[in-house]
Amino acid sequence: MPCPLCDNTSTWSFCQIDQAPVICNALSPTRERALLVDKARIELVFCPGCGLIYNSAYDPARIAYTGDYENSLFFSSRFREYARQQAMDLVRTHNLLRKRIVEIGCGNGDFLREICEIGNNIGAGFDPAAPAREISTNVRLVPREFDPSRDALDADLVCCRQVLEHIWSPRRFLSELRRSIGRGGTTLFLEVPNALWMLRRGDLWDVIYEHCAYYTPLALRRVLAMSGFLAGEVHPVFGEQFLTVEAVPAHVNNIHPCDDGMHEIETLVRQFQSSCVRNMSFWQERLATMYKNGATAAVWGSGSKGVTFLNALNAPLEVIPWVVDINPRKHGRYIPGAAQRVIPPEELLSHACDSVIVMNPIYIEEISRTLQSLDIQCELLTA
Repeated sequence: MPCPLCDNTSTWSFCQIDQAPVICNALSPTRERALLVDKARIELVFCPGCGLIYNSAYDPARIAYTGDYENSLFFSSRFREYARQQAMDLVRTHNLLRKRIVEIGCGNGDFLREICEIGNNIGAGFDPAAPAREISTNVRLVPREFDPSRDALDADLVCCRQVLEHIWSPRRFLSELRRSIGRGGTTLFLEVPNALWMLRRGDLWDVIYEHCAYYTPLALRRVLAMSGFLAGEVHPVFGEQFLTVEAVPAHVNNIHPCDDGMHEIETLVRQFQSSCVRNMSFWQERLATMYKNGATAAVWGSGSKGVTFLNALNAPLEVIPWVVDINPRKHGRYIPGAAQRVIPPEELLSHACDSVIVMNPIYIEEISRTLQSLDIQCELLTA
């Protein structure tokens, strides 16, 4: 299958997962339904023409984002600090005071509300999983995908955070945005997961079916250039887990050869499979030892990392019966495929838990403080 960004056919496959839940961020209401969720194959392919990594086995027809989709990170103080600083920086840099903001893929509208409150801006958010409501006097949510043919982009800032990796035809999507913007002074702000962070860690837990594409800085600059935008500097943020970039409509062709840093990406791609095998072997042995000793553990984080970790390892419920999450909208539900029950942190007090496995190291200090406040004594591990 040719690259969905640059149409290059000289690509190569480097990682496969046979049975991955199609939707990680829609938890199941019962354990029985969690065991029966739709699963599909993932085959990661690298394109040396533009630096994109993508799932060649992806079928967009299998994906549906509904009201059950829940991936808000705003219950974390660590993430709220990051998002608020990001909003403040955008307001300051672009003088976003009493301006118009559009967010494509707004989720529950947390970030949109933040940036509108800081600058007294007017915001509109589009997301098929969003509730149809006004969340403040100047922010409204629209529960459907943004449609450039019917939704005018008369905005000073267009935000698209953690969305592009879900889109199979990124060039078409961004080109339609470019046409909607016209020749005005609109700034486009993009945030995507950083593929380099995943590759350097050999982090299989970051590979999910919902993400059909994984962007390196090279690929991010390339797709913007090919879609009619002039991109600024690409910044690794949030512990280098994400990439952000600002872009404006370009009026001339600005596509340049995409080779700077490609050798490093190719090297990391070639090492990724063996790194994943080592990580998998380590955790398989660790869980086997826990099972032998009658020990139990809880995974902290019921998002995509936790779902992939539990499914890839086929983690037995006898060893990992619970997944802890601070998002109350997830409590009492079950992990797709693996079927662990999601519980709030305080429920660990009623369980004999020997270890807590933290899925994202950036939250380790926050999680440690929470466990200390609850006087929960257990080993803290990082996946």
